[in-house]
Amino acid sequence: MWIKFRTRHNLFYIIMLIVINLFKKVVLRLIKELGIKYKKTSLHIFLMFLMEFIAGLIFYKIYSGEKKEEKKDDSVMGIKLIKSSNSNVLKAPDSNFKMLFLIFAVTFFDFYDTSMSNFCFYNPPFYEDFSSSLDARFDIFLAIFTSLLHTFLLKFPMRKHQKFSLIAISICIIIITISEYGFILYDNKEENRTILNLSKDLLIIFLDKFFFSVILVIEIYLLEYDFVNPFQMLVIEGAYGLIMSSILCISCFILEKNDPFGEFIRIYNKDKELFIYLIIYLIIYYFLLALLNGYRVITNKLYSPTSIALVYYILDPITLIDNFCSKPDEFKINGERNGFYFSFNLIISFIMVFFGCVYNEIFVLFCCDLEHETHSQISLRAESEQITELEPFSPDLTD
Repeated sequence: MWIKFRTRHNLFYIIMLIVINLFKKVVLRLIKELGIKYKKTSLHIFLMFLMEFIAGLIFYKIYSGEKKEEKKDDSVMGIKLIKSSNSNVLKAPDSNFKMLFLIFAVTFFDFYDTSMSNFCFYNPPFYEDFSSSLDARFDIFLAIFTSLLHTFLLKFPMRKHQKFSLIAISICIIIITISEYGFILYDNKEENRTILNLSKDLLIIFLDKFFFSVILVIEIYLLEYDFVNPFQMLVIEGAYGLIMSSILCISCFILEKNDPFGEFIRIYNKDKELFIYLIIYLIIYYFLLALLNGYRVITNKLYSPTSIALVYYILDPITLIDNFCSKPDEFKINGERNGFYFSFNLIISFIMVFFGCVYNEIFVLFCCDLEHETHSQISLRAESEQITELEPFSPDLTD
């Protein structure tokens, strides 16, 4: 068999991230089904950091309680704590100032990335011509950016199967980019979808994925090299974010360009019943967001930024199918939805997800020696060598 599925240690956290991310998408879909054009404001960014702060506190309190009950256990939620011989936490190589600065950098990139995506993806004037499926089709940028940053900045080795996967993914990205421009040139009726608008949208998506990748790589640096407690890091990030988002909300309110509460007031005056449903869905959404942030730092510690990236793009084929079935404006050419346009992108999306799984060794390819440097095969060779070394000597007594 050329392809084998491999389970991984602590796969629970990756599965939880995927499930939470899926439920988050469902809640956003339910909000859209209400029939109201809810636009995210600066208040959304404030609430996002507030929930990140609360999530960090909750996870940290739970961990602290477990540690008091079982002092002999040096792990938390599957994360082995590194300690020195005198039972004290191993001293970080970086100063406290540098660690706080790096956490501030993570928060700044998160703040800037969220602000850019909110005001570009969901609000006018960008919303009218931005294809929501376009963001999903290029989620795979996360695989490219996280792997390159992880390799060149943190000096992690890149194996043969990972290089092969990145080459395959890069080819797919080039194909869908060229095809997207080609479909626009072939489309004579869609005035909003111009080459200039597509280039602008792709630039926004490119920066969005890059900033998120930088966040993941800086976090793994703090977790692996400075031994920062993941939940304390989440609390500090949330605190920094609350300060930034508070300044943004106050500025928007004073300038009256983006009233943080204006959207809620508009919906409340329009339909009070819809307003109640919206509040319920938003409470669920921000609760899921808090869980997502908590499990994100755990998964990043246990695995790597490339594993986090997989969580976000593995559902992209489902997103494309959902968009094609539910949104009449998606995958249109000459004013009509085009089956070939959709099928082409769906097939490419499946291919990219497949090679993303190969990169993360969920699928192992047994051809062209691509399996040689995977963790499962290295472990098998190590076990085989160990058994050979421990095999007892049996002298020949027949002579």
